[in-house]
Amino acid sequence: MDFKKLRTVHLYLGCIFMPMLVFFAVTGCLQMFEWHESRKDGSYHAPQIAEITAEMHRHQRLQGGEDVPHSRGFQFFVVLMGLGFFVTSVLGVMMALQFTSPAVVWGCLGAGTLLPLILLKFFK
Repeated sequence: MDFKKLRTVHLYLGCIFMPMLVFFAVTGCLQMFEWHESRKDGSYHAPQIAEITAEMHRHQRLQGGEDVPHSRGFQFFVVLMGLGFFVTSVLGVMMALQFTSPAVVWGCLGAGTLLPLILLKFFK
């Protein structure tokens, strides 16, 4: 297997999709703590940028309202981003297995799988 070509594919896909991955990670964090929505009792008013980016993240549009259509182009790009993220992740694991201790790689993958499940189950 030619790891130089795999690294090149990994690099280009990562650079193309990194801005959107960061966007979804940051806006997802805002939504995790509900910082994208103002409270009805007035105790918190969400910044406009949080509301706009949440609308992009959740409904694929820049402004709210049921009459505003979703952006099919944006949805298509996000699907490509998901596929690109999957491919770069697999390539990254393949390269890690080639250049690092497989036990460490599998241990990290196991920890990354089990830790969220443990947190969901036992830390409420």
